[in-house]
Amino acid sequence: VHRLGRRERAAAPLSEQVEIVCVNAGDKFPDVYVQRLYNMLGRRFSRPFRLTCFTDRRRDISGEILQVDISMFSAKGVFNKLLLYNQEVFPYDEALFMDITLIIKEEIGGYVEYAKSLDKDVVAIRDWRRPIMNSCFQWVTKNDTIKAVWEAYDTAQFPDYQSKGDQWFTWNTLHALGLQDHIGYFPEGEIIEVALSGSGFD
Repeated sequence: VHRLGRRERAAAPLSEQVEIVCVNAGDKFPDVYVQRLYNMLGRRFSRPFRLTCFTDRRRDISGEILQVDISMFSAKGVFNKLLLYNQEVFPYDEALFMDITLIIKEEIGGYVEYAKSLDKDVVAIRDWRRPIMNSCFQWVTKNDTIKAVWEAYDTAQFPDYQSKGDQWFTWNTLHALGLQDHIGYFPEGEIIEVALSGSGFD
């Protein structure tokens, strides 16, 4: 589980709706994880937003959360996140992706303008265990870079990279294609791993 720290750089106009997306497929996480993410955003994301959940079944969550069926696509398990890079699935020009296990402790609206200011094809965080990108929190835009990652997965271009999960695959694929400079990063130390506890997960 991850905790987001403070980020208050929302200097641009705040009236524009921000698309926020998450993925919940399979049985590992119950529907309440999506609902809790939505509830936390309502308290700690100061800009207008819409939450979209990409899912393989109808979830028992608020009608304010848009649900998109991904059951007909080939990605499975943790690789369901890569569907965000499939332009046939992803309906938005840009969006903030968040894992449903994230715990939001403070205002995070400023991360959107921070990501836009970097002018990169995808903005993520640096993994705290390995020297790769971590996929739990990403600013995603429609572009040829992320399209190339999806096509590499869909055609099994680099099967060895699929052995350690979606972020290992994404990182290594971008390097193999010479696209590693297209990745931007959120500030280090503001998104950290913590133990799951009921007191902070609301």
